[in-house]
Amino acid sequence: MNKINFIEGKKELLPEVIHLREKLLIHHKNLGHKFKEEFINKLKNNNIENILAGKNYKDIKIIITTCNNKNIGFCLGLITEENIGEINTLYVDTEYQKTGIGAELMEKIIKWMDENKVSSKELSVCSGNENVFKFYEKFNFYPRKTLLKQIK
Repeated sequence: MNKINFIEGKKELLPEVIHLREKLLIHHKNLGHKFKEEFINKLKNNNIENILAGKNYKDIKIIITTCNNKNIGFCLGLITEENIGEINTLYVDTEYQKTGIGAELMEKIIKWMDENKVSSKELSVCSGNENVFKFYEKFNFYPRKTLLKQIK
């Protein structure tokens, strides 16, 4: 029987999620959109320093999901200096998707944000990955704006 566990912590858990972040970057690279090169560059520089590069935050929470002592998913949440809760990353290995693990990660990170009385909560979805909107709607997250980025 598969034993699912959740490990919660802060920046000290970043080394544990590098390989999972790599899988997420590969997924985003393969979505067939115009930002493929950006994800290729992120893959080349997939290290602890770059995960939070350019992020101004006052608190961080990382939740890792394990199955039989193997890391299979994670959620990285931030509370910005403006007191906004940001779900920065949510990833679950393909074979464990649609098992409730992603929902449990979301519930845990939202609870942490509520406990910290954030003023609002937000997340971003990569272009081409709009199929996840239905999942996020279960937690009352809805598209609000679309950011267009010039490619040079």
